[in-house]
Amino acid sequence: MIFVLPFKILATIFAMLYIFIFLIYQHFSELDLNSFGNLYSISSKSLTIFGLIITGFTLSWRCIWKIIPILNEVVFPDLNGVWHIDIHWNNGTNNGIAVGTAVIKQSLVKMSMEISTNTSYSETLMIKPRKNNESDRPSLFYIYRNTPKIITTSNPGSYLGTAILNLSLNSESKLSGNYFSERNTQGHFNLTKDINKP
Repeated sequence: MIFVLPFKILATIFAMLYIFIFLIYQHFSELDLNSFGNLYSISSKSLTIFGLIITGFTLSWRCIWKIIPILNEVVFPDLNGVWHIDIHWNNGTNNGIAVGTAVIKQSLVKMSMEISTNTSYSETLMIKPRKNNESDRPSLFYIYRNTPKIITTSNPGSYLGTAILNLSLNSESKLSGNYFSERNTQGHFNLTKDINKP
């Protein structure tokens, strides 16, 4: 997807696509390129066609990923949906498991993950999809703000945390990874996609 491709590669693809559209349109229009008006006309119409193609791709990428599933491996998987999450936490003196729901929203240009458990709510501050340079394994670099639903002296307010989540090698429906927070707590996230809620 766009945010996974390096900018240089993306710019090259867009430039080549625009030049291709320009040349095809110019060939069939048979207008003289020596006239600035004709050159401007062909350029603006080519840019309009280019924009429509990009807009169409942006709006329909999930359908394209379903029709051509190899794109989930070659580019980046479609992680949109509702995920069940188990948070194994440890604050140094106590530990436990919090169970909740994570909602991942993904497009070609942005992504978010909101987590809700019975005790807290987490919102995305930054999320970066990435593929390992060696193994091509998809990962998410995730920075979040966690806000407790009930504020107490032991849980006085919002705090920041970070996690690296890796897609399972055996299933595109499982994510897992460790997290750390500014409260010096740490733990582990296990996410399983709810296949009934795409």
